[in-house]
Amino acid sequence: MSRRARSERSAGAHRRSRVTQLSVPRRHPIAGGPNDIAISVLSAVEGLTVAAPQLESMILPISIVILIGLFMVQARGTARVGAIFGPLVLIYMAVLAILGVSNIVERPDVIGALNPLWAIRFFVANPTTAFLAMGSVFLAVTGAETLYADMGHFGRRAIAYSWLAIAYPCLMLN
Repeated sequence: MSRRARSERSAGAHRRSRVTQLSVPRRHPIAGGPNDIAISVLSAVEGLTVAAPQLESMILPISIVILIGLFMVQARGTARVGAIFGPLVLIYMAVLAILGVSNIVERPDVIGALNPLWAIRFFVANPTTAFLAMGSVFLAVTGAETLYADMGHFGRRAIAYSWLAIAYPCLMLN
């Protein structure tokens, strides 16, 4: 085989390989990314109906306004989104920790819920309810994928420290 033929064959294989590399791994974020944001906002706004049931008819309009606002700010740079949401997330985590500690003081036996055996017992005793509760677990896991998106922005060390020093302890207390 001539040098030119080998080169063209190699370039064709490289092009196919490159197309596969660029398209296959990125299908999920392109397809799922916008949905994750919309579902997260919608879920958070739905939580308002716990405190104010009369807001149920306003869930969708409020969610749409929030999403439009987010995308308008994001268009000016993700640093602005981070500057807004960083402090909000810290406040949110602090509130979770405070509420968790107050509940632990009231009922110290709740700490036992961290034991995986309680989850197994819950599944055995209430299989339907446990299955439905797994939806929340799944939402938490898919939300955690956001950490990987943020790694490119903040770096692995900052994400690891913030998760281990702030997010994980606050969530465990709650």
